[in-house]
This record gives sequence, C-alpha cells and structure tokens, in this order.
Amino acid sequence: MSIRTPELVLLDLDGTLVDSMPDLANSINKTLVAFSIAKREINSIRNWVGNGVEKLLHRTITNDINGEAEANLFDKAYISFMDIYNKNMCVKSVCYPSVREGIDYLKEKNFIIGCVTNKNGRFVRPIIEKLGLIYDVRIIIAGDTLPKKKSDPLPILHAASFFKTDPKKLLS
Repeated sequence: MSIRTPELVLLDLDGTLVDSMPDLANSINKTLVAFSIAKREINSIRNWVGNGVEKLLHRTITNDINGEAEANLFDKAYISFMDIYNKNMCVKSVCYPSVREGIDYLKEKNFIIGCVTNKNGRFVRPIIEKLGLIYDVRIIIAGDTLPKKKSDPLPILHAASFFKTDPKKLLS
C-alpha cells in the first residue's frame, strides 16, 4: 500500500494551532461569577472542552461533565458568555510553539491549508488575524458556517468540494 500525499490540509483552531485556554477559562469564569456561580479551575475547564461552547457552558455551570443547566439560566449565561468572550477572545491566546514553522513548511510544499473549527464564526477570523495566520489559511469553516459541525463529516467534505479535491486527498 502506498501513502498518498495530501493536497489539502485542514487544521483545527483551538488546541491545535492556538492555545486559547487562558482566554476561554477567563471568560467562562467571568460568566459564572456574573450568575453567582463559583469559578472553575482551569484544569477542569480544559477537561470539559471539545464538544462546543454550549456543552462547555452546561458543564461549567453544573460542575459536571454530563451536566445540563436549567434552560433559562443557560440561555442568559450563554448570551453573557458570548459578550464577555467577544471582548476577551485574544488577550492571552497564542499560537503553539512551531505553528509558524509548520505552516510555512506546508506552504513551501504547496499544500492548501484550511481551518475547520467548532468555534463560533464571529470569533475565528479576529483570532486568526490577531495571531498572524489569516494569510495562511485559504478557507475557514467555523462551527456555524454549515448546518452541521465537526465531528460530522460535512465541514471536511465541504472543504474538499470547495477546492475540487477528492476527500481521500486531504488530511485533517
């Protein structure tokens, strides 16, 4: 079996390109305090990340990975969080070490680079711009770009279609 060289490389934002945990945890804790809920430790928040901000907020409100906050509280907290995070989304966030070198290498080898993330679209472009990655990615697919988000295959298939690339020739 031969190994195929991909034509398209799709990278996640949070936890792959960018360490956004300090800003995310700060915004979560400011939201919790606004609703008289105890702050959460950054390691707990880190362990609860990965299924979108809605799930993260439910988990932090209830202090339970399987928790579901009461609907009215959740709705108010979600609006508050989005506002707080909008003002604090890239204060302490940084690219992980060697991200710049890795992207430069991929570009030198003529790979098409894209970003596929579950983060809300209103945050993605400003973060990518502030961290100097905006001219490196040729497509950004955020969590609200399409009707379905990762881990559904739709964002990956959309990127492949956009670049007229066989999905078998991409790496994500």
